[in-house]
This record gives sequence, structure tokens and C-alpha cells, in this order.
Amino acid sequence: FPVTIRRGMPIFEIKRNYSNVTVLPTHFELYEMYSKKLHNILENFSDKVEAYSIDECFALLDERTALRFGGYESFLSYIKYEIQKILGITYSFGLANTKVLAKLASKTNKPDGKTIIDNENRKMYLEKTKIESVWGIGTQTANKLKFFGINTALDFANKDILFIKNKFPKPIHILWYELNGVGLLGVDSQIKTISKSLQSTKSFLPVLSDKGLILSELSNNIENVFNRLRREKQVANKAYIFLKQADFKKIGAEVIFDYGTNDP
Repeated sequence: FPVTIRRGMPIFEIKRNYSNVTVLPTHFELYEMYSKKLHNILENFSDKVEAYSIDECFALLDERTALRFGGYESFLSYIKYEIQKILGITYSFGLANTKVLAKLASKTNKPDGKTIIDNENRKMYLEKTKIESVWGIGTQTANKLKFFGINTALDFANKDILFIKNKFPKPIHILWYELNGVGLLGVDSQIKTISKSLQSTKSFLPVLSDKGLILSELSNNIENVFNRLRREKQVANKAYIFLKQADFKKIGAEVIFDYGTNDP
């Protein structure tokens, strides 16, 4: 039978339900390094690069620069080629005249896609997109939209804006405009997110019971997370240390510091 693992599914649930799945250890510091390298490369092509998350960003492409490469499609192909040549891993790119459409385009041909949504093909892509898959629409909002017979992004975009404004809050109005090609969400290269918490974890495959090795890994995780605190010029006032056992039971302890610190 085919295995379906949805995004955000807890690791313990995957291990419990799909014993044949191999779970690889995480390496947040490596992801962070590649994320920063990606942003640095994109800044060679755009004056505005917004780091949206560790694995996603937006860049504003200039029309005059694109024309020098033969147009937006050629420009996007060149950027994609350069990034993947330098970093050695694949990326999916979406290009459109609004952020919400660009996000939709980037999800179309993962993990190695390049999709352009313009005025000619916009409705085709919207028709293929379930309403719950639109960036910014959560489960409750999707259910409410479906109650009114809105099942796809195209259904939503085709609704009268007065109806949307009557029934839904302002963030949903913005999505309506964005899906109809009217850009209201700008690319903000000045956004600096401050982490509310940082973590570093290690999965032991196969299961490990050697206390010395576990303590060594704990020390390494502490070093990693405090290195990141120092890079972000932050301090922590408490720490939580936990160990998840083979039966998925979690044991742990919280440590409260006398003052904020980034010293491991």
C-alpha cells in the first residue's frame, strides 16, 4: 500500500505507523547555512530579498534586468541554474506578479520545478488549486469557504469582493486581490525575525543506550544552540532538556537561569 506522510506529522507517529520508513537525523545548522548561502546568491540578482523562513524566501525581480537576459523566463532559468550549480541541491521557483501567486507557482512542480504564472495561465493554475492549499488559508477558513461553495482558488478569486469583505476578515480580502493579480503584499528585505525559542536535537538510529555517547551529543546540542544565540545577538533565560525513549515516552527537565545568557 502507498505510504502518505503529510507535512508536520510527528516523528513518533511516522515510526509507529510506518515501520519501513527510515528517519534521518536532523541537522538544523546545515539547513541554516544553506539558507544563508541561497539568500546571498539571490542578492546578486535582486535588491530586495525577504527571508520568509529557513527554507523559503521571496525576491523582487527587476524588469529591466530580466530583459537583459531575454525576459523573465530566461532570467529565472539562469538564476535557478546558478543557485543549483553553486549549492549542489535542487530548488523550486515560482514567478508571478504577486507574492501569493508566486508562492502557488513555487509549489507546482516540486522538488525541482520552475513555474511562471501570468495573466494568460493564472485561471488554469487557480482551478487546479484546492482552497485549503492557498497560502494564508487555514482549516477553519477553508471550511467556511467550502460552506459557501468555494472549493478551489479559482472559485475564491471569482467571488465578488463585496461578498468576501462581508463574510471574512481583512487578511482574506488581501488574498483575494493577490490571487486576482493585484499585489498588496510587498517584498520586505528589512524583515528580521527574532526567535522565541531555539532548539537542537539528535535522533539516534539505531536506538542508543550508551550514557556517555548521549551526554556527548547533549553537550554538542547545547554548543550548537548557544552558538546560534550569539550569532543572533540574543540571550536565553531558561532551557529545556529532554530525551525521547524508544517507546516514545519523553522525559525532561527545565532549567531557569538567574539572568539571560548565551554562554553554554
